[in-house]
Amino acid sequence: VVVEFSEEDNPDFEDLEILVNPYSTVYAAKCLVAEQWPLPALCQHFSIDGLELVDDAQIVSYADKLGRLYVMVEEQCVKLINTLQDNDPARRLAAIRALGLYSKRNRAVSIELMSQNFQGLDDPVAENRLVAIHTFCSFATKKDEQGLIRLCALLRDAEVDVRSTAREALCNLADP
Repeated sequence: VVVEFSEEDNPDFEDLEILVNPYSTVYAAKCLVAEQWPLPALCQHFSIDGLELVDDAQIVSYADKLGRLYVMVEEQCVKLINTLQDNDPARRLAAIRALGLYSKRNRAVSIELMSQNFQGLDDPVAENRLVAIHTFCSFATKKDEQGLIRLCALLRDAEVDVRSTAREALCNLADP
């Protein structure tokens, strides 16, 4: 199936045409879009004439008789925010990584999520905290006070890898 994507509110992105296996899920197509545009799959909302496409549905269920699909892509962070607070550590880790990609598109929202709502720096899983530190440092500056305060708290973390990564991150942010 040939899927054509247009982004609703951003003329900076050229329309995108991708060949997608008809039995792939809508979420798989979102992952393909994320490879082309700095918009993580968790932040994409697909619709056709106002009808939302369901993530676990197959692409073929929406394609026309000629095997084409015209999709409007809208930016939404609700799924990203919800997944950052999910009970499943693997899903939270995926959301932390998605936030890093999203920061290339919207640094201000990423800083807001990381500094206030985002639980990644406080995640109960050490691996997630490590990735969260790297994610935060990929877009933060020394002016991002709330995030830096949370990063400083990791200097007292129970895990030595988290403490040393936080220390290194603070040094890098202090003197880029």
